[in-house]
Amino acid sequence: MEASVPPFDTSLVDFENPPVVEVALGIQFEEPVTSDGRTLGRFWPTVREDYPRLEQQPGLPPQSEEFGPPAPPSFEFLTGPPPARHWLLNEPGDWLIQLQPDRIMLNWRRVSEGHEYPRYEALRPLLRTHLDTLLGLPDGPNADQAKPDWVDVTYVNQVVSGSASEYPSLSSILTLISDSPDSLPPIEHSTFTQQHVVRNGDEPVGRLHITAQPGIRNADRKPLYTITLVARLKVSEPTLDGAFTALDGGRALVVETFRDITEPSMHAEWGIEG
Repeated sequence: MEASVPPFDTSLVDFENPPVVEVALGIQFEEPVTSDGRTLGRFWPTVREDYPRLEQQPGLPPQSEEFGPPAPPSFEFLTGPPPARHWLLNEPGDWLIQLQPDRIMLNWRRVSEGHEYPRYEALRPLLRTHLDTLLGLPDGPNADQAKPDWVDVTYVNQVVSGSASEYPSLSSILTLISDSPDSLPPIEHSTFTQQHVVRNGDEPVGRLHITAQPGIRNADRKPLYTITLVARLKVSEPTLDGAFTALDGGRALVVETFRDITEPSMHAEWGIEG
């Protein structure tokens, strides 16, 4: 299946009680825009009051989407340690800035039941504020020199079973799944994955990744499905405005796709509003 990149739309479908448990917005750059010293010595002090916790994580490899025939395997020899990725967290851990030399990410995570999702309209300007602060620091590239090349929009949703021991039927959640034949024993649980090429006209500009994985909710050990949608899109204009335009398109694609691939009975449960 192929999809096109929709424009930013504030009238997208919405849910009163969406099952979203995490949203991440990420921008990757062609060249590094920060370093360990610049991140910790210059940027962190500007946000430390709101993000007092610091964790170091392994760096992420470059993220992109390749099109055309599969390329033969290649080998790359590392000449030094991979770049670090720094997590800057608020005290509860529900807001998280991720920084490594070639990218910035902002995550919101539901850390307790009843924790309300703040919506994309809150995440987007906050990411822009942090990025403007980072690029406004001395001894580094400014906004005109930073060249974003790819963006990621990730939405993680969890649908919990009403049973204490049995998984919900994935076909009762996703329109993409069919019931199994009666000749088969009952399904215990399912795993689902699908990729869609995203196009701007005839040109491939990214992919939409959809996965569903069975799991267990830590709070009460109830079975659940984690449904993740990731839109990874190439930035058509390598500017900050171009990156945020791509984020808007990725968000619209994810939100509209989630509506289209989930069952109307789930929409009623989540309180569909648009």
